[in-house]
Amino acid sequence: MLLLSARPCPRGRGHSTAAKAKALSTLVLLSALAVPAGSTSPIAEGCTCFRCDWKRQGVTLSVTRNLDTLVAAQVIDGLGRVSTSPVVAPDGVVYVSTEGGDLLAFERREMPPTGDSWNPNPIRFVQLWRETISTSTRSSPAVAAGTALPCWGTGIGPPHCYVLVQASGSKVVGVDGSTATSGFKRRWEVDLCSTQPDCALDVAVSSPTVSADGATVYVCTGPDQKGGCFAISAASGEVRWAYQPNTNGYVASPAFSPEGAYMYALSSIQKKMHIVSANMSSISSPAGRTSRQSIDLLGKLSSTPAVTDTGDVYVCTEAGILKKLNKDGDVRWSQIDWCGGGNGVFASPAIIPLKLDDGSTPPHAGNVVITGQDWVTRIINADGANVGDFCAHPSSCPAAGAGTSKIGSVTVTRNGLLIVPAANNYLLAFSLTTNTEVWRYDLSLGVNLGGGVAQAVASGGELIFATSDGKLHILGALPYFAPSEADARINVEWTFAGVADTKSLNADGLKSFQNFVAEKLRNQDGALTVKDGDVTIQALTRATERRAGTVSLVMAVCVRVSAQSAKVVALSVGRSGVVLTAAQAQMGASTLTVSRAAQV
Repeated sequence: MLLLSARPCPRGRGHSTAAKAKALSTLVLLSALAVPAGSTSPIAEGCTCFRCDWKRQGVTLSVTRNLDTLVAAQVIDGLGRVSTSPVVAPDGVVYVSTEGGDLLAFERREMPPTGDSWNPNPIRFVQLWRETISTSTRSSPAVAAGTALPCWGTGIGPPHCYVLVQASGSKVVGVDGSTATSGFKRRWEVDLCSTQPDCALDVAVSSPTVSADGATVYVCTGPDQKGGCFAISAASGEVRWAYQPNTNGYVASPAFSPEGAYMYALSSIQKKMHIVSANMSSISSPAGRTSRQSIDLLGKLSSTPAVTDTGDVYVCTEAGILKKLNKDGDVRWSQIDWCGGGNGVFASPAIIPLKLDDGSTPPHAGNVVITGQDWVTRIINADGANVGDFCAHPSSCPAAGAGTSKIGSVTVTRNGLLIVPAANNYLLAFSLTTNTEVWRYDLSLGVNLGGGVAQAVASGGELIFATSDGKLHILGALPYFAPSEADARINVEWTFAGVADTKSLNADGLKSFQNFVAEKLRNQDGALTVKDGDVTIQALTRATERRAGTVSLVMAVCVRVSAQSAKVVALSVGRSGVVLTAAQAQMGASTLTVSRAAQV
């Protein structure tokens, strides 16, 4: 027997959470294949900077178990253009910066249960504040937390004792984390040009990182010929040392050796990697001095290096060459075209962790993973051999023309997923354990991931990323439908079989399809009060059938109607008839069945 629920549908409008903000919150619902289950680690171990830690390994927390059966996203609009990656502080506050120079903070909040069996413990992300701190920002923020900060020991302590660091132009700003939930508070600001005549320092797209103890922030800057790297006190903003060879400019974000003693800084135009001592207590190798001669890597360098737990360094050149170096900078091998690039966006390598959250050792532990210019995501072992690969293109691999497209960086989760920005505006999730694609998330045409990476995970396991059209996507935040006496909701899943791959719908196509469904419902009974905006649909292709040329496409369909129309609409979307027949024809599917309905 088919059970249908009558609860409120999303209304397509949100609310402002700060006087300056005009962020509209919309909800997207789609079904997915199961992803490997995993527990959530303490948030302090998550993504507190670009590529998640000072080694820039691109390893983030386990994603929520909500993704086992249902992929959902809260999408917050109105941020402004974004080209950076969000970070999550130890207290769970999410920070994202815009190209217009604004810094925004969001908080994860539990909402009152509504009896919805699809979402028994609802949550929402709410904007706390929005503050303009510069005229332009293309650098991701970073979080400094640790006992070196003044707030430690004053009764604040973890998880609220931290400084959020944002760099832009020649300035670096420290934001007080202890007051984040009550409002923006600038703790300090330093202008790196304050003591230098004719200074033209510009952080550009290089993102700061923080020492393991949270005491020191490291920032590298351009321009091409007059850049430098700086160590700054996280507590006070004082510049501790500067490394400024006369002819170097830095675009890539710096990475550090496992123990944090040495910084690997890439000068783009000069095609060199500099190994700089970062150890303030070392007598033999003073901080801010090179420990050996800079290494010429014979290629322009714009992507962030990744450092393994044993100290090996993986670097991508702008020409797409992946290089492995030992901790002293000696090149061990090079592989052509294994790094993706194009349009000023260059992929960074990720390192598969040695252990997952459940204590197990994942396949290919310790190996490097990167998406190449042919849209093949490869796993490379320590000897430079390809030991596993995944297709990051919706049709087939190898795919031509990737060198002119924006290829993002892979992120590895601690429950064994590879999160891969893919061709044609997809975000793909591959399982390391089963060696298969397990779900995908479709973005609108012409939209790219801000920062080219989906990396941040919130305390509940939601995967967070920003897109170039000014939206923050919280994947795994199930839709929250607040109770309403005036409206009813019909909630059901449709499964289409035998859909040609060319029929796969992205966000733009789904909007047209939901208007089509609304029209067919209105045609069933002229008295029905079904508007185009009353139908909410999203879809996800089943990867097991996609490679055979057709897909099984599952849609979660929600229709908001007046209470007196609910019975008619329930019959129309839950049983064979004109509406289902028309939808099947529109999709070009061999069959359409009702695969699941909400039970409240």
